[in-house]
Amino acid sequence: MKKLEEFCKERWLWKEGLIIAICAALFYVYFQRPIGISSGYATLSYLLSESSVDFNRAKIFAIVNIGIIFGAMIAAWSERCLGKWKLFGKKIRWKQLSLALAGGLLMGYGAKIANTCLVGTMLSGIPNGSFQGWFFLLFLVPGVPVGVYLIKLVNGFTLNSANRKNAGQGGSQT
Repeated sequence: MKKLEEFCKERWLWKEGLIIAICAALFYVYFQRPIGISSGYATLSYLLSESSVDFNRAKIFAIVNIGIIFGAMIAAWSERCLGKWKLFGKKIRWKQLSLALAGGLLMGYGAKIANTCLVGTMLSGIPNGSFQGWFFLLFLVPGVPVGVYLIKLVNGFTLNSANRKNAGQGGSQT
């Protein structure tokens, strides 16, 4: 547990990038297509809506998404075990939860309408030089700060000096 705690304390920027690049490359080599998320969720939804689930018909992309869900659960659990997991040091409010759920549903709906997803665009569209990837990036860059501002506005969150110190050390945003 001590090694995990030390590993989680340091910044991961280059390590995370390297891990993601290796996983994306291996996925591309093995399946001859880039990683995508939204199609897998649609496949899972279809399979789970049937009376009997036949996992032989499940595409590998749906199974990859199950891994993403479990990976997120493990990451949240490890953060909680290390005492870092907090949501701005406050209880989750219904307003915040409903906005998060609505935002997630709208992102998924938009991904299906656009016939792509955020992960697919970032890991395949931009590196391949597709117009959609660069168009996405053009709106992502200003959109993220606006989204962060709106989240702070809804939550009444301010970044005081104690939070800045924790955020600068790679700690949680309490």
